This record gives sequence, C-alpha cells and structure tokens, in this order.
Amino acid sequence: MYLYCNQLDGGLPDEFRSMSALRSLFLNGNQNLTGSLPSSWGTSTNILRLASFNLQNTSINGSIPPTWSSVILPQGVITLCGTDVCGAGGLTGSYTICIDDVAACDPKKTIVFYCTLSSLSAACVFEQQYSCA
Repeated sequence: MYLYCNQLDGGLPDEFRSMSALRSLFLNGNQNLTGSLPSSWGTSTNILRLASFNLQNTSINGSIPPTWSSVILPQGVITLCGTDVCGAGGLTGSYTICIDDVAACDPKKTIVFYCTLSSLSAACVFEQQYSCA
C-alpha cells in the first residue's frame, strides 16, 4: 500500500493489523502522521506481516514495540529516516534498517540497538560522526 506524500494526519490505525496479505506499507512524506507504532499490530490473530515498511519523514515517535517481532518479515526493510522512532523492541531476524539520526535517540546507542549484529543484513546510516576506539 503506497500512501506516501498524501498529507495524512493523525495516528496509525489499529485496523491495519488485520491486513494479513499486506506486504508493503509506504507512509513516508506524511509529516502530520503522529503518535507511536501500535503494539496491537503484532497481537492480532491475523497478524500484519510486512516486507517493506517506510515511515521516512513522518512525526511518528517512540520505540519499536516488543510485539513487532512478528510484524516485520525476515529480510525486511524498515525505513525510519526523519522520524523519532528509537529502540529495538522485539525485532529478531535479518533486516535492512535505514535511519539517519541515531544520536537523536541516545548518543550512547548505535545501530546495533535496532537488532543484533548477527542478524543485521544491511544498514543505511546517514550523516553520522563516528569514532572507533
């Protein structure tokens, strides 16, 4: 479902959780989308299972809920650039994570906080200043 740049506002609807055939959800560019990622999306009997999830340049915040371990399919792509989403939640498996401001979450945390290194298949990290000891 491609709903990017449609001037959507408000929170993410709980009703999306029942869309079990949905594999791609692009909500990027809807700067007035607010609130957090609904934990209910991972608790439905018809669990939402996404291969691609893009929230770039929205006002979504908070952390990835622990219930989301089954929402993002293994090998999935999660794009969180331009959001205030922080924290790993219950993500396990192999993912491509795209974020652009890790330090905004917590300057002591790195991309490893989003998933374990052994399961990270790719990372897109933009405009960061890192130093290696």
